[in-house]
Amino acid sequence: MISIKAVLASPLSLINVPLNSWVYPTISQLETLQAFEGNDIIATNITPLTRIEVALLRATFQINPYFNQKVDNKAQNKENKDFTNTLYSFSELGAIISGSFSENSAFYLNASVYTDLDLVSNIFEGEIPLKAQINQAYLKLQLPSFKIPIPSNTPFFPSLSSIEFPALDLLVGRDYMKWGPGYQGNLILSDNPPAFDMIKYSGTIDLNDLGGDFGKVNFTKFFSLLDPLDGQNRYFLGQRLEYKPFDVLTLGLSETAIISEDSSILFYNPLPFIPPYYLTRWIADVLEQPSEINSYVGIDMELNFHPGIKLYGEWMADDFILTPKTNPYPNRTGFLAGAYFADPLGRGDTDFRIEYTHINNYVYFSTHPWQDYLYQGEYIGSPLGPDADQLYLELTHRLSDKLNLSLSYNHQRHGEGQTGIPLLSDPVIANENIFLSGIIEKQQAYQTEISYTISPQWEFSAGVTWESIKNKDNNLGVNENNTYFQMELNYQF
Repeated sequence: MISIKAVLASPLSLINVPLNSWVYPTISQLETLQAFEGNDIIATNITPLTRIEVALLRATFQINPYFNQKVDNKAQNKENKDFTNTLYSFSELGAIISGSFSENSAFYLNASVYTDLDLVSNIFEGEIPLKAQINQAYLKLQLPSFKIPIPSNTPFFPSLSSIEFPALDLLVGRDYMKWGPGYQGNLILSDNPPAFDMIKYSGTIDLNDLGGDFGKVNFTKFFSLLDPLDGQNRYFLGQRLEYKPFDVLTLGLSETAIISEDSSILFYNPLPFIPPYYLTRWIADVLEQPSEINSYVGIDMELNFHPGIKLYGEWMADDFILTPKTNPYPNRTGFLAGAYFADPLGRGDTDFRIEYTHINNYVYFSTHPWQDYLYQGEYIGSPLGPDADQLYLELTHRLSDKLNLSLSYNHQRHGEGQTGIPLLSDPVIANENIFLSGIIEKQQAYQTEISYTISPQWEFSAGVTWESIKNKDNNLGVNENNTYFQMELNYQF
């Protein structure tokens, strides 16, 4: 068994581990095997995690250049049409720079230049576009806990001598976020969109101080900028609680909101869930303050009920009707459920996962276009989008210490609402089209991938995907078969 203990680390332990790191699948596997003992400190479904949370200690200043090369070959065969072949290339050269200012502060910068092109058309036209981007850039601070004394003659809680505010991890800058246990994309906050420019803070509340063995609650809250949409400047807010009542059970409560620059200052309340955003809107209405907001609520669960088996799920509401008799419109909700089997053969080399996602029509799209749940054209929630479902299966097998094999199957169905439509004005029609509306597009994809660790710096992967699409873009009888060949080479200097 692996025991979770406090570790004294360098200031760089405050830096977040990137979401695409190998660390997260490893943590998920060990957690499913119930290898962690007594962990009520690390909130594993609020990612990214810091280096201290995954016990990766580094030096006080580092410059880590990296190189990434991807080549995709798409062989397309449309019914009754000629065969086409397209070759894409993505090349990226970047550097990760991290360091510390003091024992309680650190910085992180990930910047790169890249080309993303169609090798045939771009080279034929003599154009090779070169772009630069800042992927992540943030300052991380650890703020100490403090107490506020309470007068002894107060009539409320006379035995309470002070109120203690927990220590906080404060992040200012640009970073990715992902909430919940989903593998193919979380419903309320996934790593699908670009990194957010934000202020984010998190901490832990020890419920044992209330008396009894209640464990600890991890909380996170952020305030972020979004790109303007429909002529409106937008802000993105979020808060999450994660609680482990038992070692094998993790519960999560998430809430996010999109507001305008004219919204009430009440929405900038720094306390997590005191009150929730939907109640803040009601208070703003009572006080006759601007309350334009589109909020989302999600709950999730992760259960390691047996060593090697993890069950998980998430439920999200864009709009949930509590009084259907007076409000006959449908619920705009979604859910996912999955199971992860770590080493089911008992040989330490094979894992299996199955996951199903279901999202109703009208989800992520509001009657006010500026409130659409998008950031730079990408879904903030699940990349599957509305009016759709997905079944995903994956088998991974470690052929050796350096060679891994992955086999996956992905089945998706998309109704005509996949393009994103607001709730219809007629409740009868709205209910009839709540899921898989109109002509249904059906996709099936089979993928095989092999990855090989050449050295501690070099990694190579190659894969092939067979894809079949029926009624593409919800056009009846428009079918397409595609074959993708992918190769990727990564080098960490």
